[in-house]
Amino acid sequence: MHRIAVNTVLEKRRGPAKAEILVEDPTEYEEAVLTFDTPVEEEELEAAIESLPQGARDALLLCGVYGYEHSEAAGMLGIAVGTCKAQLHRARGLLRERLERGVR
Repeated sequence: MHRIAVNTVLEKRRGPAKAEILVEDPTEYEEAVLTFDTPVEEEELEAAIESLPQGARDALLLCGVYGYEHSEAAGMLGIAVGTCKAQLHRARGLLRERLERGVR
């Protein structure tokens, strides 16, 4: 599971900037599964995450979604722990801002 998460983030970093969130069996990932009242909310969240700068998006996915510690995520991304913390803080702020004003 750990290797899959790392490879996914690193692959997205190298490839096109299009974000996809794939969960094969949602019951396995109860912490990462979010429920929405309408499909529009899910689309808005995905669009907001996709619009984040790459470093912030990587930190958000590894720490916020997959639950890795800052030190683990920093090691996977090849950055300092402080940088990972800053990127996560930045990602949360940008995500909040974009969801409040609407991404579309």
